[in-house]
Amino acid sequence: MKFMTRPLKLAAAGLGAAALLAVAGCTGEEASPKAELEQALAELSAAGSYAFQSTATFKELQLPQPAADEPAKPEGQPDLSGLMAELAKGMTIQMDGIYQREPMRTDATVKLTLPSAPMELTLPMIMTGDKVYIQVPDLIPSELAGKYVVIDADKLASEKGEPMQKLDPSVQQRLMLEAGAAFMKPFEEKTYFKSLKPEEANLPQGLEADSIVQFQADGASGEQAMAVVAEQALPAVLDVVLANEAYLQALGLDRAEAEASRKELADPNSELSKQLREQLKLEQVKLIGAIKDGKLAYQSLDLNVSYTDPQGAASFKAVLSGATTYSKLNEPAAFTQEIPADAQPVDKLAEALGAAAPPTR
Repeated sequence: MKFMTRPLKLAAAGLGAAALLAVAGCTGEEASPKAELEQALAELSAAGSYAFQSTATFKELQLPQPAADEPAKPEGQPDLSGLMAELAKGMTIQMDGIYQREPMRTDATVKLTLPSAPMELTLPMIMTGDKVYIQVPDLIPSELAGKYVVIDADKLASEKGEPMQKLDPSVQQRLMLEAGAAFMKPFEEKTYFKSLKPEEANLPQGLEADSIVQFQADGASGEQAMAVVAEQALPAVLDVVLANEAYLQALGLDRAEAEASRKELADPNSELSKQLREQLKLEQVKLIGAIKDGKLAYQSLDLNVSYTDPQGAASFKAVLSGATTYSKLNEPAAFTQEIPADAQPVDKLAEALGAAAPPTR
């Protein structure tokens, strides 16, 4: 759907970088939390392998509406944006997996819980540099249930007649480190950053940390924080993104549009800068990182952010919390299954679902 306005795209890119990074950007001497965190994040980004456990819970999610020039939905078809927002209330996504850089591979089990349905869905998947294999859940009415389907990036690129970005998590990791650090750097340490004691950080039971750092911007500093975002943080992120074509593709940004936005944001009186300051609200952004033996062992995020479109269509709100624990950095990746040789193309599943769907009236 073409519902993302330019200010909303920029807000999503900047907040995405901050959320991925978890914490960074304090200013100070080499012994400061910044130095520790940047080193820990660099270790994670450069790691040859690691295991991870992630959980994210959506307390509220309001999605932008389709653009006015998009085709109208068929009569009788539900409002998907509203339906997804309703289903997302209380939705929890859990992901346990193993990452390996060379050859690139990530095995993960994704568990999706929808209290409003209620429904619980478990999706084992394997991701390589050019393919994603997903095991079809048993609840899907298809002969493919319990088997793997494959999404082939090279095949999709051939069909579309244009190159596609490889499915390489290392790109996102480098983007996480570079763009996230650029986003956080303009924030003044005394106001936004502080060291925490273990009992203040609500770390997982049994997890020990040598140091813990928190970044937080909330309602009290919202207006000031938005000025930093619009005038300094987002321009710095765009500088990083524009320097690497892979980053542009990862964020779904058009180069010409990104360059125009960077130019406008250089002027705090530009319409784009004013839109961001007025329409993007940070009720709370709290990010915590815990370091053990110089490595990032844990990161958490509490986010309450909204974007208000005066026209209404592009309005967006997300209230969520998430956490990730990292372990076994640079240990041999212990994959437990072979890449399925009999995986079916994903369009076979689409065909099966289409055949099983009841006729529309």
